Amino acid sequence: MAIHYRKKQNTLYRKVAEDIERMIARGLYKEGTRIPSIRQMSDHLNVSINTVIEAYALLETRQLIEGRPQKGFFVKNISIQKLQVLESQNFYEPVTRDIPEDMIYQKIMKEIMDPNLVPLGAAAVSPSILPIQDINPLIASLSEEQKKLCLTEAPTEGLVELRSAIARKLIDSDLTLSIDEIIITAGCVEALYLSLSAITQPGDTIAIQTPIYFNLVLMFRNLGLKIIEIPSDPINGIYLEVLEYVIKHNNIKACVVISNFSNPTGSSIPDGNKKKLTEILKEADIPLLEDDVFGDLYYSGKRPTTCRTFDGSGNTLLLSSFSKTVFPGFRVGYIIPGKFKNRIIQIKMGVNICTSTIPQLLLTNYLESGGFYRHLRKLRRETAVRMEKLRRDVYGYFPKGTRMTDPKGGYTLWIELPGNVSGLDVYNKAIIEGISIVPGELFSQDDHYNSFIRLDAGCYTEDIRPAVEKLGDIIKELL
Repeated sequence: MAIHYRKKQNTLYRKVAEDIERMIARGLYKEGTRIPSIRQMSDHLNVSINTVIEAYALLETRQLIEGRPQKGFFVKNISIQKLQVLESQNFYEPVTRDIPEDMIYQKIMKEIMDPNLVPLGAAAVSPSILPIQDINPLIASLSEEQKKLCLTEAPTEGLVELRSAIARKLIDSDLTLSIDEIIITAGCVEALYLSLSAITQPGDTIAIQTPIYFNLVLMFRNLGLKIIEIPSDPINGIYLEVLEYVIKHNNIKACVVISNFSNPTGSSIPDGNKKKLTEILKEADIPLLEDDVFGDLYYSGKRPTTCRTFDGSGNTLLLSSFSKTVFPGFRVGYIIPGKFKNRIIQIKMGVNICTSTIPQLLLTNYLESGGFYRHLRKLRRETAVRMEKLRRDVYGYFPKGTRMTDPKGGYTLWIELPGNVSGLDVYNKAIIEGISIVPGELFSQDDHYNSFIRLDAGCYTEDIRPAVEKLGDIIKELL
């Protein structure tokens, strides 16, 4: 097992910082009040002055306290705008890992889909804002020729009409493609599975952005792959300098990222970093597999670009689907396969021959009629409102010291719990109360996210607010 770019040890100053953070979370030190001086805290905790200095510096970085010249250190008046999860690559240890079998993945996936639980665990939108009213008109829109096609198998690459509609849609991502550069798949999960199957062999090592959607980890294990986790943060995305170091010292066969509104953090890779990422991997001859399933769910402004926008070499594979935006049950996705097209088509023929014809036809008509784009505008507005309400309720009900991301798109809210509270403990107590959430430890094979949870804003309504209040009570109890 190769170890590079070692993680900082959990030294004494970190423990001191966590102890003080718990005191703040419990209200022992109120917002705006002065905390003990460095010397007083040193005497109180029986540690060195240097240890307290480092602990206070860490708490300042975490935006929990602030130093005032000649006055000392004070607990910050934390507003919702400042409650950002801040992470540093210095806390990580990229290691080649085998992925063990763990039934908790299947258990949590089952609970996410359980209609009897409050739906705060999924990364999905509520059926109430899906275009259910458009289904019957869509079916009626099928021509006689299309009705005949419904009973036949589509080409392995997908229907020409749908690929043409997708090519027009991708212009918003600053991509100009021909229909021959697109392959239709059964959702984004199959797109990633086919791409990895075409590029890797069992036993190979891939680099992945972390934290990353836990269901993808199941796929990596099923394909017999080993992983090296590359840290990322909510502002800049994947740490490119760590990736470069890992590439230099390991035999990496592929790199997987979620480029826009990543699950779980909701963060996006800035354009400059997207371009540099493609250049690093192209030079190293390592394919980039870019999951852009949330790219259409930006709250305002212009649709974000993709990594593929900056790479015309065929080394970047763009993967996406319509499952997060319009009809999840259709399971229609696509790949821009680059130079791996022939191999991917060959593998798809051996897996399922083609993607189901009926949803391809319905989605084609929906795209060409403009209904998809009207729905998408409404969905973006509604999701932005729901995310803001969820963040405000977390701020109001969770204990002080809680931090969270501030997504500009997508459905997922990534929350760091105060006082080193275990996300798995919160999850276990929430299930007893009939509430579905996802603990942070599922998003990594390391223990870096044990104090995190992921919540879903796509299903959030006023009726679900009491569940967030209950989660806050659970966290306070665990403190």
